[in-house]
Order: sequence, then structure tokens, then C-alpha cells
Amino acid sequence: MTQTLSSDEVNITVEDQLQINQFARHNQNLQELEAAIKAKNEEVQKLQDAADELMLGEDEDQIPYKMGDVFIDLPSDEIQGRLDADKEELERQISEYKDQIAQLKARMTELKTTLYGKFGSNINLEA
Repeated sequence: MTQTLSSDEVNITVEDQLQINQFARHNQNLQELEAAIKAKNEEVQKLQDAADELMLGEDEDQIPYKMGDVFIDLPSDEIQGRLDADKEELERQISEYKDQIAQLKARMTELKTTLYGKFGSNINLEA
């Protein structure tokens, strides 16, 4: 089964359509990962701001710390440890997302090369 793409009579095979669909899915995943990285970076900044505030107010023995929907009083050194652990976890997630983005971009480049090679200017694979 083939479809006509334009007046230049370029035929699209099922395999071509699958590659176009795959490119579109990768592009959507790429955008979602980039948004997730932005959100995680904002969370890291908030944790860093909280750690800075904690250093300024170290004369307090117990400091309220939000866990879920409640606040509990914890020693400042324990809170600092929790902030550092949360920050490390976010940075690990960001690193994983960046690795996934690199893989997606590599595959998208392969698909672009194949599809532009076949369809030339009759197809637009830019965001």
C-alpha cells in the first residue's frame, strides 16, 4: 500500500510511514525529557537555596522539615544530609535524562538522514 505525498508523485511505503511515526515519537519524548530536566534543575536550585538558608540559621537546634504533607522538627545536620541526598538523587536523574536525550538525538539523526535522502524537501522533520 502506498500514498502520494505531493504533486511530485513521491510514494510513501508502510516502512516510510513507520519511520516518520518513530521520528515523531522520539521528538515528543525529547521534548518531555527536556522539560523534565528543566523541572529537576529548578528543584536542585530550591534545594540549594534551602541549604544556604540552613547555613545562615544554624543557631537553631530543631528546624521544621516538610515530609509529605506534614512538617517535623529535625536537627539542622540531619536536614542538611537530607537536602544533600535529595540533590544527589536529582542530579543522578538529570544525568540519566541527558543520556536518554543523547540516544534519542542519535536515532533521530539516523531517521532524518534516511527520510531526507528519500523525500528531500517534500518532508519536514524539524521541530
